[in-house]
Amino acid sequence: MSREAAITFEHVTFSYRGMGHGKPNLSDLHFTIQKGETLGIIGEIGSGKTTVLNLLMRLYDADQGRVLVDGRDVREYPRAELKEKFGVVFQNDTLFEGTIAENVSLGRELTGEQLQEALFYARASEFVERREEKESESLNIKGANLSGGQKQRLLIARALAARPDILILDDSSSALDYRTDAELRRGIREFLPDTTLVIVAQRVSSVRSADHILVLEDGRAIGYGTHQELLKNCPVYREISQSQMGETGEDEQAVGKEKAGEDERSVGEEEAEANEWAGEKEKNGANERASEKEEAGEDERIVGKEETGEDREVSGNA
Repeated sequence: MSREAAITFEHVTFSYRGMGHGKPNLSDLHFTIQKGETLGIIGEIGSGKTTVLNLLMRLYDADQGRVLVDGRDVREYPRAELKEKFGVVFQNDTLFEGTIAENVSLGRELTGEQLQEALFYARASEFVERREEKESESLNIKGANLSGGQKQRLLIARALAARPDILILDDSSSALDYRTDAELRRGIREFLPDTTLVIVAQRVSSVRSADHILVLEDGRAIGYGTHQELLKNCPVYREISQSQMGETGEDEQAVGKEKAGEDERSVGEEEAEANEWAGEKEKNGANERASEKEEAGEDERIVGKEETGEDREVSGNA
């Protein structure tokens, strides 16, 4: 049973300066992504990655061709209706001064369960739970009291909370290590299996498990296919991949089992880990209480000995 098309670019050409004024920023771009699939977009700075996103969200209109969302030309949508279909995390998005919960909810009335789900699947629960006030912890302006990876995970949690039809991640996991990045993408798929995912990235590891990968160079598609197909048929992609794999072996180890359902950690394992973490916390609390009791008992024994010694001394003096 075939799924319906979620995103279609029909021979799209576009120039920020207008047609006929120099070289187009995108030339004859043509592809289709089905609902629930993942599209990875990779290429150098200036290759056209951001332009694809701008046309998809209709920040600009194509000069030639059509951009369709759910089989409908984006120019036919009311602006508000089209906007509601997207959840977007840009590389330069910021956090504001307020609590973690306020930054994730962003004015929406989220239940406690919805908030916790978004944090968990964005892989943010791990560090939020270690905070003294957890999701009620206050953040500094621009999240200055968080690491780069922690900021990115909260921004992704903000987007996940909206449960969008199309989720766009624009180089928004660049501060994460390879393993956390891979776990994050698995978490998104578990949480939003029917959401169409668009990942723009510099790292091959961030897109290699995508259903389709678009390789851009100077506004043109020079490669389109799966990771394995592009390794065989796209010299530029193969060069990027080999270059990055040569820099670190972590890449291969972290994401090598993502395809074909060979996840290193299943959902059940993650739940078990969460339960183990909760049990460890309870155990630590019990140990602290036991330690306090032991210390209190030791104090009582010391005081008792001191009092007994004093009684004997007084009795001897008498």
